[in-house]
Amino acid sequence: MSMIKDIYKAPIIAHAVSEQQGEVIVLIEHLGQTFEGVARLDPSDKDFFSEKVGTNIAESRARIAALKFFTHYANLCYKSREQMMWEATVSRNKTAAEVDPTGYFTHALQRSYDEYQSICRAWKREEARLRKYLEGQGKAIESIKRLREAKAKSE
Repeated sequence: MSMIKDIYKAPIIAHAVSEQQGEVIVLIEHLGQTFEGVARLDPSDKDFFSEKVGTNIAESRARIAALKFFTHYANLCYKSREQMMWEATVSRNKTAAEVDPTGYFTHALQRSYDEYQSICRAWKREEARLRKYLEGQGKAIESIKRLREAKAKSE
């Protein structure tokens, strides 16, 4: 869980804005890894560039990249522990209680699986939040376009 919190609190190490191209790039860093998020303005929305909105989108995409990376890492940790347990029990015809009488390894295996699942859920939640945010921005732009068209017609 703290890994997810740390990803959300990861510092922005680079922030680049190009109004001419309608692009915002954000880099975040977590555990020595750098993750990039890019937000590009649709050409049809040329007059609606907002650095704040672009930064929010790019930062969310950088978080998604970090969560994807650490999901893969957590899955590798879980699979390697699971493989070790399989080798110790099945290949040697022993029970889990014989191999791990204290239950510490079984507990560690379950913890690594839970960590993998929590990172997966965080990744899916962040993608859903970004999708909802983008829908809201699209509706806002359409609303402003309609208001501008109505104002132009009335003049």
